[in-house]
Parts: sequence; structure tokens; C-alpha cells
Amino acid sequence: MAEPHVRIPRRYLTTQQVAQIFGVSQITVGNWIRWGLLPFMRGGDKGWYYIDPDVLPTFDPPRTSPAWFNRELYDAMVGEG
Repeated sequence: MAEPHVRIPRRYLTTQQVAQIFGVSQITVGNWIRWGLLPFMRGGDKGWYYIDPDVLPTFDPPRTSPAWFNRELYDAMVGEG
């Protein structure tokens, strides 16, 4: 049985936006989600992943990834904390 669609809060970010903040691909962000490393909500007509921006400043990406947290880009997308 399909899960009902969830209304995503406007401030949640797409995998593309999270990928930009960490300097990685959308596929990498999707992997983090599938591996259970990054909390998410699923919503929209296509069931896309959405990430709460509040978890990103403390998210520790796997060491095998060249990711780094870009605070300037994060603040531009989310607003300064």
C-alpha cells in the first residue's frame, strides 16, 4: 500500500540543494539517505526526498566522501541562524 503524500514544510531542502551545500552530487545525498545517515521526509507527487536544514550544520558525512559543509551557501539558502 502506498504511503499518503506528506506536505513538506517550505523551508525543507531538496537533495539538489543539500548537494550544493556539501559540494557533492545528488546521487551522493541520495546514498546518505538510503544508508540511514541523513534524516529526511518524503513528499510531493513523485515521492522525492526533502531534508530539514536544521540537521545539516551537525551532519558528519562519511569520510569516503569529499564533502564539506559550506556555511555561506547554507546561510544564503536557509537564512542565518
